[in-house]
Amino acid sequence: MLSQFLTWWRTQLSALLRLQPPSGEAQDGRALVIAVLELTPGAPLVVEALARRRGRDGSLGRFTLDSTGIAALHNAGTGLRGPVLLRLPPGLLLEQRVTLPLAAERDLERVLTYEMDRLTPFLATELFWSWTLERRDSVAGQVRLRLSLVPKARLAQLLDALAGAALHPSALDAAAQDGTRRRLPLAQGRPGWWARRGPVLAGALCAGLGVAAAGLPF
Repeated sequence: MLSQFLTWWRTQLSALLRLQPPSGEAQDGRALVIAVLELTPGAPLVVEALARRRGRDGSLGRFTLDSTGIAALHNAGTGLRGPVLLRLPPGLLLEQRVTLPLAAERDLERVLTYEMDRLTPFLATELFWSWTLERRDSVAGQVRLRLSLVPKARLAQLLDALAGAALHPSALDAAAQDGTRRRLPLAQGRPGWWARRGPVLAGALCAGLGVAAAGLPF
């Protein structure tokens, strides 16, 4: 009975570790959304700024990211609360399915970072990326993931222009081929998330250890 409980507890703790908070949006639903309208090499960068409040987006205008437009975009975003979310046009998101040994599930972020140049034509440092666990096959000893990627080089000029407007996106919003949306963090490994989850994880660990200790005499 104790071994069954410990197996369940490890499963629950692993699931808790995999939880990801929604990035690119504040708890009250506020965000500044920068929707990219034109991202063709050699053409002027064009974006639309939208103020998100309670899940609804209100347009603040369209901006060509030259010197004048960058200043105007900065003024439009001044005073708005919440993080900045960068919405990409279709065609930038790359996705593929990846199968890994079941043992890799213990630290998928580290494994994917190390194996990225084998799984894709890129190094992990050359990408904005995230993953979703699609299937766990205990019999075959494998996990199947969906890997979502955006090459950093495609966004370098755009991010530089936004930085000139004092705007620093925290996440990308991109459309997959089937039209569903993907959210990719702009920085791997968010210490703030671990700081918030730390007490929950510690509580789960202590509870599991307490039950395990109580069951030892039996």
